Amino acid sequence: MNVNGINNINNINNTRGIQNVKFENTANTASAQPENIQIEDEVEISTTARRLSATSETSRAAESGEVRYDLVNRLREEIANGTYDTPQRFDAAMERLLSRLG
Repeated sequence: MNVNGINNINNINNTRGIQNVKFENTANTASAQPENIQIEDEVEISTTARRLSATSETSRAAESGEVRYDLVNRLREEIANGTYDTPQRFDAAMERLLSRLG
């Protein structure tokens, strides 16, 4: 599956189908009526589905205005220019980490 930007998904129908289905015959005779038959289903969420869910959550955040694009763009520029990592920011991050650890 290829994800090319938000809301552009290719090969979404490429699934593995149903796997590991088990049936048990609980009737001992042909005339026996089934009683309290319990069928257990199992669902496995793929890594790709988890990534799509995360992408969807990011999209909702962007659409609702929760993403501050001005800040994101400024930080991207600082990282690209090599001016983001400073000793002061490192010290502040370490202080926050140590305070959370107790």
